[in-house]
Amino acid sequence: MARLHHELARDTGRNIMDDSLALVSVVDDDESVRESLPDLLKMLGLAVEAFASAEGLLNAGLVDETGCLILDVMMPGMSGRALQRELQRRGIPRRSSSSPLTPTHRCA
Repeated sequence: MARLHHELARDTGRNIMDDSLALVSVVDDDESVRESLPDLLKMLGLAVEAFASAEGLLNAGLVDETGCLILDVMMPGMSGRALQRELQRRGIPRRSSSSPLTPTHRCA
């Protein structure tokens, strides 16, 4: 757990408990990910909301409160990449990195 905390702090360049990371939004169509990942992040003291789809996140009205977005790239309906484009269209900057082996976006 401490190692994950250290890696998140290193990757973001700031303390993981910083108020600017007020909410972590997890978007994944896999129910097991939506159940387990938020539990782990809550153990680190983070506020977390999980969504089954990109549309679910957009409809929830929590985009502005989201300081970190963990996003599945390949989902039915709006894909993770399409959601990223939509957020950019709305003027919500997100620094991200993705690879075929780890279909998530890094917290910025």
